[in-house]
Amino acid sequence: MVNRMFTKCLDSKTIRQVIGIAIECRRFDVVETAIGQSPDTNSTLAYCMHVSAFFFVLRCRIKI
Repeated sequence: MVNRMFTKCLDSKTIRQVIGIAIECRRFDVVETAIGQSPDTNSTLAYCMHVSAFFFVLRCRIKI
C-alpha cells in the first residue's frame, strides 16, 4: 500500500510528499529515488535536511 503511494506521488512529481513519507517510514531508497527525479536537487536536499532534523528533534523529545 505504501509502495503504491510512493509510485503515485513520484509519477505526479510531488517530490516533497514522497520525501516526507519516506523519511518517516525510513525508506531511504525511496528518498534517494525522489532526489534523483527532482528537477531542483539543491532545494530538495535542503528540504530533506529540514524534515530529517524535525523528525530527529521530535523523536528526542518523545524519549525524554
